[in-house]
Amino acid sequence: MRLVQEKGHAHEAAFLDRLRAVGALVEIANDASLEEKLERTREVMRGGARVIYQAALREGGSSGMRIF
Repeated sequence: MRLVQEKGHAHEAAFLDRLRAVGALVEIANDASLEEKLERTREVMRGGARVIYQAALREGGSSGMRIF
């Protein structure tokens, strides 16, 4: 299981590096409050970001971070 996990992390890192290299990635800072992350996510969505890494989402009483 550890090997599968390591391969998964390596795959994600390589994929994010490729997106960064072509300027297609916007990253939401992890050190902000949830409200700040939600606002930043809304800003970059309105701006037409192609890929948002660690986007903050909220629906009713549920919230979380996602890549989309």
